Amino acid sequence: MDTMQKDIVCGMEVTTDTPFHTEFEGETYYFCSEHCLEKFNIEPKLFTVKKEQEDCCGLHHHDNT
Repeated sequence: MDTMQKDIVCGMEVTTDTPFHTEFEGETYYFCSEHCLEKFNIEPKLFTVKKEQEDCCGLHHHDNT
């Protein structure tokens, strides 16, 4: 049975049997379309850095120097 994953480019829920997927830094990412996959491949850090920041208890840092 296929599981659901979120397309980190557009936010759509997709199944893991989608032909649109790629690996980046040891993690597999799934996409709803070739367009979202290509957008991710152009600049993956644009999407993964935000994800890493959100994973930290929903907290974010303000640089108040």
